Amino acid sequence: MVEAPERRIAVLGPRLSWVEDQLSRLHPWLRRAAPTLRLSAGLGTSPPDLALILGDGRFFLEGLARLPHGVPALCLGDGFLAEAPLSELQGALLRLHRNDYWVEDRLRLEVEHAGQTLPPALNDVAIIAARGAGFVRYALQLDGEAVWRDSGDGIVVATPTGSTGYCLSAGGPLVVENTRAIVLVPICSATQKGPIVVDEGSEIAIGDLQSVAGCEVVVDGYSRRRIRRGTVQIRRSPSPARLIHFGRVPRLRLFGRIYKRAGRAQLPPEAPPSAKYVWKLLVYEGPMSQRDLATESGLPVRTVRNALRYLMDRELIVRQTLLSDARQALFLPRR
Repeated sequence: MVEAPERRIAVLGPRLSWVEDQLSRLHPWLRRAAPTLRLSAGLGTSPPDLALILGDGRFFLEGLARLPHGVPALCLGDGFLAEAPLSELQGALLRLHRNDYWVEDRLRLEVEHAGQTLPPALNDVAIIAARGAGFVRYALQLDGEAVWRDSGDGIVVATPTGSTGYCLSAGGPLVVENTRAIVLVPICSATQKGPIVVDEGSEIAIGDLQSVAGCEVVVDGYSRRRIRRGTVQIRRSPSPARLIHFGRVPRLRLFGRIYKRAGRAQLPPEAPPSAKYVWKLLVYEGPMSQRDLATESGLPVRTVRNALRYLMDRELIVRQTLLSDARQALFLPRR
């Protein structure tokens, strides 16, 4: 009888010490139940066969960006990318051991500016003022052809995966994850420009950027780069994110959940994009503190504070003080 080959699984988490503690607890069980799996904390020096990313939505994005090309990843924890909660870790490892899974390739965006390539974007690329609520002027080109010149709060370029985030809050459409498309959504366009859906092979150039506060390009809400001059080039990344799934992805159920959650209250159409973005994060991710919202969204703390004030004034969210620390509070949508 031929023994199944060992597979090395790199385990990533918010802190290396926490990952090591999780693995030490699993080790005796793993030797008995799934002997072909060899789990190690961190990526190591050679590419793993698989990756296991533990955490939340923000860490999933960072962890996926760190993986070598072609390595499939299973996300466990909280957030829309999670295949299962962390409590189902042992069951998930058994399914990996039995090869009871499939791998889906998700479109990512490659972002280039001033001769440097930024981390790949699984969700979106936002070009905004370096300080919140700044006015941005820019020119948009598709495949070398001028499309428009616009002014406003900036522009979001999103993948189908990211269409339910900042893109949706700014007025973009919902796009099924396996659609071969890229969505461009102007943020509060002064000339009433609407969203555009283009083929995933399109070459997008955003240049002639002007803002009193300066401009930034923000990738997936966590990687920020100041833009002083030149053009931001955005295209399909040659390295898609490879996500491990158990069973098939219930896409229509996902959309139903989005509408159900978002339907508990209605934002005014004139709400600022920052308020819409913060609102969507609270609806999708659950109660969060002001600090968590700033970290998750990539928005300045001042912008998050103003967005929360806007939502509180309209009685769309409630502030819940923590019993353990009266100085800390969580914000959540009003039911």
